Amino acid sequence: MRKLFGSDIELLQGLYDVCGLWDNAFAYASNLKFKTWTADKNANPDIKEEAKKARDKVKKQMTDSITDTLLYNSQEAFADIYLLYDNLAALKDLVLKFESAFQAKKKTKNIIDFTDIEHYALNILIKEENGEYVPTEVAKQYQEKFEEIAIDEYQDSNQVQELILKSVSRGNNIFMVGDVKQSIYKFRQAYPKLFFDKYDTYSLDGNENGMKIQLFKNFRSNQNILNITNTIFENMMSRSLGNVDYTEEEYLNLGADYPNIENGVGKSELHIIDTKSERQETTEEDEEIGEESEKELTNLELEAIFVAQKIQELIQSGKLIKCKDGSYKKLEYRDVVILLRSTKISAPIFEKELLKKRHSCFFGYFSRIFGNDGSANDYQCAKNFR
Repeated sequence: MRKLFGSDIELLQGLYDVCGLWDNAFAYASNLKFKTWTADKNANPDIKEEAKKARDKVKKQMTDSITDTLLYNSQEAFADIYLLYDNLAALKDLVLKFESAFQAKKKTKNIIDFTDIEHYALNILIKEENGEYVPTEVAKQYQEKFEEIAIDEYQDSNQVQELILKSVSRGNNIFMVGDVKQSIYKFRQAYPKLFFDKYDTYSLDGNENGMKIQLFKNFRSNQNILNITNTIFENMMSRSLGNVDYTEEEYLNLGADYPNIENGVGKSELHIIDTKSERQETTEEDEEIGEESEKELTNLELEAIFVAQKIQELIQSGKLIKCKDGSYKKLEYRDVVILLRSTKISAPIFEKELLKKRHSCFFGYFSRIFGNDGSANDYQCAKNFR
């Protein structure tokens, strides 16, 4: 196996060495062939199988990458680009014409949207000189006016907002707070790289770029919640997935005081619902009690059934929770929160299953929070939960 892996490494190194020129890389990749796996009778069977799986994974990654990237030689690639040029030019003109007409229409109605506000502000604060963007006189006045500039949710800033902030700052009076793990607005042009650049260049003791302050104390959750969160994030998150390498340096640490008390906070639980078996068991149970079960339960309905049952168990257990004043009380229905990705579809299904448990007081709260259209009524929610 050692010789085989050595051959694989030489093969991949050869591809890396010729990647400076497209045609060289294309020619090399077109003839790239891994040697056939040969059985080693003297090798440990378990290690041999693990090694084969690892090698097959690398081979697939390389093959997929080559198939997706090195499709043509340079002449064929240029021919495709030239063929598309007229279509792309026409599309560019169409977009610009639409933008002009759209802006004119908004002007006649005397309305602007959020993007307009950003760009109008940018036009006031930034001007171009010798191919560079520099602050205008208006921006310089704001630089003198603002002693400090504080920015929250910085992980969701976009490049336009960054230019605006830079134009009105003196370069050393910006304080930014954010968590790149919570960046969810890329579809609105959020640019997490702005956060990365500062996170990687700022130092804990401060340097010419800036000072980095890591806020890892969590004051909302007990240690059990933090433990399972850190475990899951550590195994799932990386720069390519989750935007951060979640190591011990990124762990959430306990900041609140949650003493261990009898019948208090228990262990965190992670439940995985086997929808196939759950659906089978539910169908059999319905048949035993004479109910119609022609309609197959959806995964969401199975989840709602489980959640309703779990809430009932928690209330009946007499579990204690901590109040704002530091005292403890028994868990009530109004202390339970169900987090849903979307309420418009999910809420009615959960409400239906919760109603089956006949906890009328709980459902008063639930129905007020989520209306038939999935909207929230914060005032009624606050009023009823007091």
